Amino acid sequence: MKKLLCPITQSELVYIGYDEGVMDGNSYYSPISDSTIIFAVHPFSRNIYTQVESASYTAKDIRYFKLLEDHTWQELKRVPHGDGLFPINQNDTEWDKACAQSLIKYEAYVAKEKYWVEHPNEDPRIRAKTIGYDSVQVVPIPPPSNMLFYIDMQYNETKS
Repeated sequence: MKKLLCPITQSELVYIGYDEGVMDGNSYYSPISDSTIIFAVHPFSRNIYTQVESASYTAKDIRYFKLLEDHTWQELKRVPHGDGLFPINQNDTEWDKACAQSLIKYEAYVAKEKYWVEHPNEDPRIRAKTIGYDSVQVVPIPPPSNMLFYIDMQYNETKS
């Protein structure tokens, strides 16, 4: 099996651990020559290596690399305010379109958050947190009292 080389230092990448207790957590790799460089690899995207600041699920992403089939690396750039990844040297209409779409989504998110700050009584997230305060006390029903209640209806007899 061919050794996997670090895209930054060109030294061998070694496995250093994973996110314990996290479902579908990242695996972490580091080059032998520089243990301060750490790459996170998510199990659903095995060929995307994300350089992170620390080996934990709260790590901050720094750079992105895609492992190609010939074991070479392609550096990627992330769409601002989005999840899309594109080759770093790519400047085309797809990149511009992805950036514009993610900016629209981000601005809508910011506007929604601003609305909830200005109208806290309408915020469904706050109502969900306080739902227990509006509940009524639940008590068991009393035992039977041997009383039978009924309605005796009186009808007028009219001829039609």
